Amino acid sequence: MSAADIARTVVGIIGNIISAFMFLSPLPTFIGICKKGSVEQYSAAPYLATLVNCMVWTLYGLPIVHPHSLLVVTINGSGCVIEIIYVTLFLIYSHRSKRLKILLWLVVELIFIAALTVITLTMAHTVKERSSIVGTTCILFNIMMYASPLAVMTASVHHNWTFSRWFFNSEQTQKEPRSPDDVPPEISDRTATARAHTRRPFNRE
Repeated sequence: MSAADIARTVVGIIGNIISAFMFLSPLPTFIGICKKGSVEQYSAAPYLATLVNCMVWTLYGLPIVHPHSLLVVTINGSGCVIEIIYVTLFLIYSHRSKRLKILLWLVVELIFIAALTVITLTMAHTVKERSSIVGTTCILFNIMMYASPLAVMTASVHHNWTFSRWFFNSEQTQKEPRSPDDVPPEISDRTATARAHTRRPFNRE
């Protein structure tokens, strides 16, 4: 084994360890979901995106697509298992409408991976062609995986903006002067009596 191969193996192992920590990082969130029995406002989009990304990379690491990529297959295969567990927990603790959406996306992802596998293995006849097709797909899904949390951030920003608009509108409404019709009757009667006494002329003896 050459020095380049050793360096590649060492860097690959380090990358796998870091990736494993990344896959396990949502674990505290799902422990909380299991304790509460609800996913609350959490979105399944990041986990669905990571799942399809891992499946594509697992396909890329197969010997018939890109030989000598054992580390790619092991870490992404493990990632598939972890993400399937996360998505399963979403299916268990989500409401019916949300559960149907997750199932729909999961079916779409499985159909896509099956179609990509069939197309790659039947239409591309060399390892170089297969690596090129699946590798390009991997890059696209990497971008999608890292961009998927933006869906959650967008919803959060929209919620905060709506709350801020409501808050400042309520503050402005409280500062606006009230019309005479808004004054309570007892205060209105006292004001009228005070004005009558003020306008009454003094009796001169």
